[in-house]
Amino acid sequence: MDRESSGVKVDHLEKIEAFSKPPWEPIANTYIEEEAKAIAHALRPGSGQSQWFTAVSAKHQRIGIGVFNVHHEKHRIVASNQEANTYYGELAAIYDVVEITTQISVDNPPTQGNTTIVIYSSNQAALKSLTKPAQQSGQHMIARILMKLRHIRRAQGPEVEFRWIPAGAAIPGKIQARRLALQATKQQDTAEVPTVRLRSTILRRAKKDLYKRIPRVPQSVGRFTWELDRALPGKHTKYIYDNLNRRDASLLAQVRTAKCRLNDYLAKIGAAVTNMCIQCGKPETVKHYLLQCHRWDDLRAELIAKAGNRASDLSFLLGGWTDAKDAKGNLINGNKEKWKPDCSVISATLSYIRRTGRLDTEEIDNA
Repeated sequence: MDRESSGVKVDHLEKIEAFSKPPWEPIANTYIEEEAKAIAHALRPGSGQSQWFTAVSAKHQRIGIGVFNVHHEKHRIVASNQEANTYYGELAAIYDVVEITTQISVDNPPTQGNTTIVIYSSNQAALKSLTKPAQQSGQHMIARILMKLRHIRRAQGPEVEFRWIPAGAAIPGKIQARRLALQATKQQDTAEVPTVRLRSTILRRAKKDLYKRIPRVPQSVGRFTWELDRALPGKHTKYIYDNLNRRDASLLAQVRTAKCRLNDYLAKIGAAVTNMCIQCGKPETVKHYLLQCHRWDDLRAELIAKAGNRASDLSFLLGGWTDAKDAKGNLINGNKEKWKPDCSVISATLSYIRRTGRLDTEEIDNA
């Protein structure tokens, strides 16, 4: 029975081995040069070079490949785009060229010895995987290519090298290869699509589908904290909490999330009959408690003195960054990447909270 991950079958995936080639085997001759030099080489090949161009097309839910040489051209479908990707398609196109070269080497070894087969590809990932094959998707195709290269060397066949060229380069051979790849993916083509279950592609689809099925978190969740501190997530939170003891860290987390022992939150969870402040008759929010409630005016004086002209800035008091600007249009907190919270102000805020005792359990019982 096939296992499914959020609607996408994840059984019967490709098998990835420990290695693609023995370490003593020579690597493929691969050249990835800067764009102008790569194009110039393709337009002006050296003597004795046989040029082959590859291309891939992903249309109509198919991965089609095209291979072009002045004496030979080929196109075919290699997989569904639901099970593979263009990287795999490029490897398949390279394999087709190497397979043809292998057959030529076996049939005509004396005449091919001084020839160099140059395979031009626009997929750097595919070329790099031939140079340094690893435990990766498409490994079986890489192994097949390397095996064919071994056969060519043993048959004393032509040298084979792989070169990168830009995908959109106006190179005649590349244009022909693209034409062939597009032809392979035409909707009216009734050719059977091979089954290739590339591990990376299948798992990526499964993950994407799974995320679609997970219920979205309501936008209201976490809104208070996000508006308080727009630098989240960030390393500054570790900087803040590393300097606090357990009790102060608990108090700060309560007021930074508004999940605390104030009536505005307690009423939401059914732990208080009203969200109003018993002193002022206004909603007892974090802002009201820290900045406005007359019950704590005397204890708030030290905090106001420490915060100065930003004593009414709730984010500043609680170690948050906001994109608020001054009259000249400059960010009050400066650049977010270079900004650090003022721990001395946070310490003064926590001192105020401790002295009020409002967030202590005993205070709730008396409120």
